[in-house]
Amino acid sequence: MSTAEFTTPTCPHCSYSLNGLLETENCPECGRRTNYTYPDKPLGPQTICPTCGYCLVGLKAGDNCPECGTPCREAIIEFSVYHAGPAYVNRLASGASLILIAAYLIVFAIIAMVGAVLFMGQLGVLAGGNGPMVGMALGLLVYVALFLASGIVWLIGWIRATTPDPNYLHLAPTSSARGLTRGMAIAVFCLWVCNIIPFVSTLASLANLVCIPIFIFAACAYIKKLAVRIPDGKLAKTASAVRIVFTVLVPIMGISFLGMIVAAAGALSTQASSSSIAAFGALGIIVTLLSGLLMLLAYLRLVSRFAKSMKIAKQRVTDLPSFQQHSQ
Repeated sequence: MSTAEFTTPTCPHCSYSLNGLLETENCPECGRRTNYTYPDKPLGPQTICPTCGYCLVGLKAGDNCPECGTPCREAIIEFSVYHAGPAYVNRLASGASLILIAAYLIVFAIIAMVGAVLFMGQLGVLAGGNGPMVGMALGLLVYVALFLASGIVWLIGWIRATTPDPNYLHLAPTSSARGLTRGMAIAVFCLWVCNIIPFVSTLASLANLVCIPIFIFAACAYIKKLAVRIPDGKLAKTASAVRIVFTVLVPIMGISFLGMIVAAAGALSTQASSSSIAAFGALGIIVTLLSGLLMLLAYLRLVSRFAKSMKIAKQRVTDLPSFQQHSQ
């Protein structure tokens, strides 16, 4: 569907898009006063209220949403995801759901590993009374299976969730962040697979320590920009909050990790007492684990909100009048 069917204000002097600005503000491109007014053309059938999701078809930009009272002009989105049709939105929604499933599999894998360590004796009895090491091996097997499954589902999910918009292609405002997110997801997965290769696993793990934060920041930027196109203010705020959390915790985790290395190196030296080295190393381990746990919770919050928002968007695109008429 062409964007010409939707009413987006432009600067009368330089034709710069003024979507989201007030009528009395200056144009950010040429700096001249705009004094524009939204045209009285009725809104298109794919115009969704950003607050409550009500379809605003037939209303005008100067009206308010009859459901929640939000000004209709706030729903005028130049690059709406709904312009590409149900197939595109459904693909994004399925990708977001797979990403959430992969996150749950990672959590289950961690629980399985911790459970194997704590209850390896009981697992050994269940395995035929062959000792705790057999129970540990069973727990490790479950952990590896869940971890492999989560990695594969995770990659498929992000590839689907970063599908290019068939309507706007590279012109979409999410294009650059989408490409970076997809590229980093593939890189992280490949490095993760390299962990099973001898003599390469150490380098792959170190490389992933750099690639994973880059991926997270790119994913937050992509989801935030995509939220504007849905529109979903809660998703945009969640992406911004998660990005701040990672901005704070990644350096802390890095410093604590270096502290653990220093403590390990100090253990080989006689210049410091063993108690102080042990305390320093223990502190590094605790801070690293807490930082990792908080980042995992933040990531779970992001992908759960992403999956929920795309599920709602999937239902919206099915209920839009234009697509209902097309399907009939």
